[in-house]
Amino acid sequence: MARFCRIFNSFFLAFKPRPDTLRSDGIAVAEHILDSGAVDQLFIHGESIGGMAASGVAKHLTNKPSTRSKVSLLVCDRTFCNLEAIAQRLVGEWTGNAIRALTLYSWSTDVAGDFLKSQCPKVVAQDAADAIIADDASLKSGVALWKEVHRGAASTAHIAWMKEVPLRYRMADFENGSVDDAKYVAFGSRSFSQPPMWPTDKHVSLEEAAHFAACCKRIGKTATAMKRTLSLSDDEDQSGPNDHLLIQVWKYLATCDGLVGAPLGTSVKRGFDASTAWLCSTLVFGGQAVVASAESRLGGLPPGQAVVIDPVDFDQTPPSDKAGASEGFMHPSPIPAVATFLEQALEGGDSHITALAHEIKYVAATLRYVQARLSAASIVQQSLAERRLGGLNENSVGSFLHLHCGHNNAFSNDEKENLRFLIKQAMVVPKNPSGPQQV
Repeated sequence: MARFCRIFNSFFLAFKPRPDTLRSDGIAVAEHILDSGAVDQLFIHGESIGGMAASGVAKHLTNKPSTRSKVSLLVCDRTFCNLEAIAQRLVGEWTGNAIRALTLYSWSTDVAGDFLKSQCPKVVAQDAADAIIADDASLKSGVALWKEVHRGAASTAHIAWMKEVPLRYRMADFENGSVDDAKYVAFGSRSFSQPPMWPTDKHVSLEEAAHFAACCKRIGKTATAMKRTLSLSDDEDQSGPNDHLLIQVWKYLATCDGLVGAPLGTSVKRGFDASTAWLCSTLVFGGQAVVASAESRLGGLPPGQAVVIDPVDFDQTPPSDKAGASEGFMHPSPIPAVATFLEQALEGGDSHITALAHEIKYVAATLRYVQARLSAASIVQQSLAERRLGGLNENSVGSFLHLHCGHNNAFSNDEKENLRFLIKQAMVVPKNPSGPQQV
């Protein structure tokens, strides 16, 4: 009877599941395994909400001198940046503060912070089409946003929370005018009409990313309205609605491949936060995809040989998929091809294109910035090190594993091979038990 009472009390009365207990349970299991002497190296894997436990365990173990060298790999698989951000996408924006208030501000679900502070080889595995973990609230987006537009921030606690669209862009949308020329809202002393330039700008600012998102939205909104109007027109002499240059511009822009996520059009449809996350994720993790394509094109990379990026390396569509595509189907368009098409469209003198000249120029220039930055020798070297699990220092972003299997499904054969490659890499990455390695 005493045993029954103890079990009943522990299970129904004393047990209070919360993020801290999730992490502490994981730490207890990991330390017990290491203390037992059964293994001397740990691969820590956490899927979905398990990513919170996995990142917490890795952070704890790799920041202790006695266990720092015991963690060979951390894999955060289809997990979120923080619980509030994912709740906002699933339920509503109000849930972010509601969760914190209901838990008396005692819950810490900051997966991104624990992941960045883990000093070991690490992997972010994400599916941009995940039906549960919205792409702009995923760990991938949280890490990218912190690294790109919130760099230097002391805390990652509110990264990827939904934010209100800046008033100047809401008013420009209301007025149906250029995003750089809202009549009733002053833009202030600083204008963001100048896109980032490489190598002058090593990062994009939050304001520049927001301006990029606003430009994309206006192009898409105007092109969609035009297509709807032309489709309802009774004029039999006009060409089909899809033949108009502006609609072609949006078609290319909407299918622009972000290298590590959904096409740009999908993010634009989801809103400003998603478009900003798309740009940051491309800049932070996209270099790894480009480097992988370059290695495949070169047939491997001999030791010591530098990788020179070619524009074709931005094309992530397998040749077999291109050969089997049906007529009218568009694969994701590589960034250099999209930028070229936008630049050529501006030279045609079309009145509808001229009305959107600022937006198209800004987007094209930003895409050229992405191309130039990801092709730079220093970024290529960094991306190559990250892809091979180098850079064990705190705040390294880790290797990115691009998934297409949904939230609860098993990995495809190709994804299993990619994970197997990373595990093999983790087994040969040199470890420094006395401190983090710098790359």
